[in-house]
Amino acid sequence: MYAFGVTPKQMLTEYRLTRAYELLQADRPVGKVAEACGLDPKHFYAAFKARYGVLPGEVAAQRRAAGSE
Repeated sequence: MYAFGVTPKQMLTEYRLTRAYELLQADRPVGKVAEACGLDPKHFYAAFKARYGVLPGEVAAQRRAAGSE
């Protein structure tokens, strides 16, 4: 068993997804966010949707909509 109950790979993926969410909130382009977080875009979309329940582009769109109000 691992000390934190997750594998090192799971821990790294969680960190990357958390960072990606932060970058999307800062209105960074989705492709650049995936690249900056070291994730393959195909894997990034699936992992992000599984973690947050929305696609990365939806977070960026929500941010833009909130900023225009």
